[in-house]
Amino acid sequence: MTDGAIETVMERTRQDEIRLVRFLYADHGGIIRGKAAGTARLRERMSSGIGHTVAMMAMSMLDQLQPVPGMGPVGEVRIVPDPETFVALPYAPGAGAMLADLVKTDGSPWEACPRTFLKQALAELAGQGYGMQAAFEPEFTVGQLRAVYEAVWGHPLDPRNFHRKVTKTPGFLEPTGRTSSVDGGRPAMLYRRGSLAILNPPLTRADAG
Repeated sequence: MTDGAIETVMERTRQDEIRLVRFLYADHGGIIRGKAAGTARLRERMSSGIGHTVAMMAMSMLDQLQPVPGMGPVGEVRIVPDPETFVALPYAPGAGAMLADLVKTDGSPWEACPRTFLKQALAELAGQGYGMQAAFEPEFTVGQLRAVYEAVWGHPLDPRNFHRKVTKTPGFLEPTGRTSSVDGGRPAMLYRRGSLAILNPPLTRADAG
């Protein structure tokens, strides 16, 4: 991490009126977790990181602490952000985020940090003369999208009403022209996110249930 990279982030926070910046990491269950720093102490926090108990790496996907040796409530690592990954969050005005590494208190890499492990694997791959490119496939069926709404709301939604709402609102979903049988039954149309960020009028429990 260089002073120039830190200053670039500080300038971005001023330009974009960022007040809070999230330091994010992925745990061993694939859950994105982290802590946040206010811009008043952001420069300091980018250098020192934020203290974090090692027990968080023993959390299950249901946020239940598991008995993992070496990941109990005693012990701390630091969440140290990568300034090169800074972004302003379009869905959270006044907030930004950076990807972060989990390091030991002496600044050395922590063996249980997934991002560090990935970087080491990429370095070994490069040493063999190879490179890697990876991305996620942002495609889904309406049934899969409905399942997300139901999980967040904790309430079942009427499949027909939900399908009509999300597919008939211009720009909300974009059909890919492909189908999937992952949900079982007959093949379902695959969609990706459209240009419309917000449903208007919004989807409510009343008209979806």
